Amino acid sequence: MRYWKKNINDWLLNHWQKHGGIYIYSILVFMILFYIYALSAISINRFNNFGFPDYDIAIADQGLWLLSHGKDLFVTVNGLHMLGDHALYIHILISPIYWFTDNIRVLLLLQTFCFGITGLGLFLIFKERFKDRYLIGSLFVVLSYLMYPATHFSNLENYHVECFAVPLITFGFYFLLIRKHIPYLACMVLTLLCKEEMAFTVFMIGLYSVYFFWKEDKKAIKRVSLPLISFCLIWFLFLFMVSFPFFNKDIPGYEEKKTYHVSKTAGSFGSTPTEQIKNLLNPSFMSKKTFTDQNKQYVHEVFFPVGYIALLSPETMVLSASFFINILSDWYYSHYIRYHYTAPVIPFVYISLIFALSRIDGIISGIRGRIARKAKGFVMYGLFLLIVLFTFEANTEFSHYDTNLKHWDHINFDLTHYNYKNDRYHGVYGLIDQIPRDASVTTTYHFLAHLSHREEIFMFPNPFEVSYYGYEVKERPPEVEIDYLLIEMSVVRDRQHIIDDLVSSGNYSLIDRFECVELYKLE
Repeated sequence: MRYWKKNINDWLLNHWQKHGGIYIYSILVFMILFYIYALSAISINRFNNFGFPDYDIAIADQGLWLLSHGKDLFVTVNGLHMLGDHALYIHILISPIYWFTDNIRVLLLLQTFCFGITGLGLFLIFKERFKDRYLIGSLFVVLSYLMYPATHFSNLENYHVECFAVPLITFGFYFLLIRKHIPYLACMVLTLLCKEEMAFTVFMIGLYSVYFFWKEDKKAIKRVSLPLISFCLIWFLFLFMVSFPFFNKDIPGYEEKKTYHVSKTAGSFGSTPTEQIKNLLNPSFMSKKTFTDQNKQYVHEVFFPVGYIALLSPETMVLSASFFINILSDWYYSHYIRYHYTAPVIPFVYISLIFALSRIDGIISGIRGRIARKAKGFVMYGLFLLIVLFTFEANTEFSHYDTNLKHWDHINFDLTHYNYKNDRYHGVYGLIDQIPRDASVTTTYHFLAHLSHREEIFMFPNPFEVSYYGYEVKERPPEVEIDYLLIEMSVVRDRQHIIDDLVSSGNYSLIDRFECVELYKLE
């Protein structure tokens, strides 16, 4: 019996040494592909069945569609130029996707792919940091990321350009670790193109690269780090001194909009640069600004799913400029993981987690003694398992409804009904299909992204009454003739009189209806 047991153990050991890597990579690929399938199914089903407000995705979609068709890039959904509200230069590279498809769902698929493929980047960082040790543990870390509540919230909250920054930051950091300078710089430059705030994050990564290269490759500081840091500063100045003013020079009320936009982030710091810097350096002010109940909850929801272990690597966590912007911002939504503002923070949580685990492994390795050497594997795999347990606990405690394991029946329905369309979808699309592709439209927010492939699409009550979401600006309504109105009557509330006036004047008539959704046509 002992002979057979030894032979079986030897065979298993030899087999694992020869083929273990194949199993690990197969499991990794399966997890990532399953994530992409599951989250894309949930996301597309929610979109199909009007499960979320379509304002943000409609803004991005109309801008991409206009760009891909060579049209004027004024986005009527939010009343700004495509490059005037945020520095979405990455969309210039993405827009050709609409040469091959006219389906807005491709943006949801692309977003899910970005979040999914980030798991591979984290695996590579783990593999590099641990030098191929504990590869099974790397699967636990990737699983934790794929189940991380903030990942799901960011993936399922409409479509936002920050999704591209998540894999770019992750793979860029990996290329930095393995000293592949060209791919590293390419990822960092592409990250800059995602949004204006990415200039702060890339700047911080550039500073970290100085520290990284300092001991072994000082020449790389001159060739790689300093040029990147300088470019970040130039890019930031270009955006705020050239790009935004240029693309908004003909936008009515832009100065008021800009003031409102800036106040969301820095309004409570003061109205002048001097006052803002003074408050920024005031410990009492910063303490009250930082240690709020909502920030405490935000920090808990960011770090609890990884057992707070990521905080043991502060030198990498501090690189996440978006995290500190969210903490200090006056913008309500930035203090909640359920909005996309946390998306650029996610890579740093898991990079820091990997670095922290590596640090713990190094500490244990430094302890002399036979027991310490034997216990190291148990301790490390115990930590890997603990992280997954924390993540699953967080999933059931505060994850997205559509991915919360408490609602398994709901999740299972999405997984088994990909691209599901309910009766409401068919009823509303019976109205949408009556609207010509070149017609101008005003609609309520649930239908915006279903009609945004056109030059003139407005969110009701625009353009009859100026009311752009996110900007408290009142200006003269634009002189635009609207061909069709698709209105969810249950949400118009105190704007019902607008529709009544349009109909009573004889300008519009009701041509079709489905439940409480009504379609009006210009006479």
